[in-house]
Amino acid sequence: MAGIGFKLRTFVAEGTLMGILKGYLYSAVISSGPWIITVCTLAAISLMGGHEKHFEVAILYVYAFSLIVTGLFQFIVTRFLADRLYAEDLEVFLPTFMAVSLVVSLFQAVTGILAFGAMETSLLFRILAVVLYIVVSNLWLSLIFLGVVRAYQTIVWAFVIGSLISFATAFLLGKDFGGEGYIFGFTLGQFAIYVTLMYVMFTEFEAKRVFDFSFLGYFKVYPALAYLGLVFYMGVWADKFLFWWSDRGTVIVAPIFRASLEYDTAGFIAQLSVLPALALFMVKVETGFYEKYRDFYGGITAKLSFQDIETKKREIVENLKSGFGDFLRVQGLTTFFLVVFAPQFFYFLWLSDAGYALLQIHLVAAFWLTGLLLAMIILLYFEYYPQAIISAGVFLGSNLLFTQVGLRWRAFDGYGYLLACLCGFLVAAWFVARGLALLEFVTFSKQ
Repeated sequence: MAGIGFKLRTFVAEGTLMGILKGYLYSAVISSGPWIITVCTLAAISLMGGHEKHFEVAILYVYAFSLIVTGLFQFIVTRFLADRLYAEDLEVFLPTFMAVSLVVSLFQAVTGILAFGAMETSLLFRILAVVLYIVVSNLWLSLIFLGVVRAYQTIVWAFVIGSLISFATAFLLGKDFGGEGYIFGFTLGQFAIYVTLMYVMFTEFEAKRVFDFSFLGYFKVYPALAYLGLVFYMGVWADKFLFWWSDRGTVIVAPIFRASLEYDTAGFIAQLSVLPALALFMVKVETGFYEKYRDFYGGITAKLSFQDIETKKREIVENLKSGFGDFLRVQGLTTFFLVVFAPQFFYFLWLSDAGYALLQIHLVAAFWLTGLLLAMIILLYFEYYPQAIISAGVFLGSNLLFTQVGLRWRAFDGYGYLLACLCGFLVAAWFVARGLALLEFVTFSKQ
């Protein structure tokens, strides 16, 4: 995303209030568009008095398993595109986009039919759930390709208009047709976004072939990246799975679709709170870091003196210290404000006192989870793949352990997830610090 971050940074550099708002708003939408749409749409429907548990649990499972499954592809495809961009081979972008969409659509169609086909609902509802599952999976992967496009304003408007379509059609049709109306309207908005992104891809890139499956070879070359995506997203949802199948969960749709709606709602909404951090990272931290990162390795390629290379490494360290300091201040203040005023700010959720307590815990957890994600991205820049997997593994393992232990006492609900996020972040941050300290040695010894 550093590519599009450079473009959005020009808005912030204007120094005007409108420029700053535009830059950070665009970056938030582009980095987390599907998530923003879902949370805002569900919140708006709930605020307008629309409740349909079949629809809510379908959305929950769509997002859980679309993230987990596409996690296998996300880092692999990102690395492949980065290599092609470095080689200035832009003609491969569109064929790769088409190939990724085809592979993911076929895979998710099979898994979606097996999963949602078991729902004891109408046939139409099950078909729409599978279609939504496929569309959302492709949306997640589409975000990978947006870093090098120029039509970022079209992308933002696609998400905005798609969000309005999802809300308006879901609410209007849901009033008359229940769950089928809700899921049809919501799917329509998501599909409109995906079609627009496809249009942007076709207008931005030229190609001599329709499909390019070269990225599949990267599963053999970089298997660690596939494991990392799977482990990380399993960690994000592990505590939810445990809650669903404990005495805290209930059967929402027979026979197997269980949920713990108050716990799930708290986690779902809390993830939206980290948008300031993601926007800051794209516009300021990652772009500034990338410039220092490029200078460091460019200096090695240019055979600069070791003292000059050490100077460039210190610039990387100082940039990351400044960036993470900004993250702690901006996101820390945002999280603190939302935690203190959670009942007032999220009044439309109509949660119980215990539900608002869960939301406050998840808000703090989302803060540390974002720190973990950003630290892992830095590890990936330096190809510290084992360290990134260990960090994600610690997060997954501690989430399973702490949540399972905490389920014995209701007073500890949510704290297992919070502790897991903190543990994962601390391990990843330690690896980043140690990796930077040994950067010259690792860089030259790899040769």
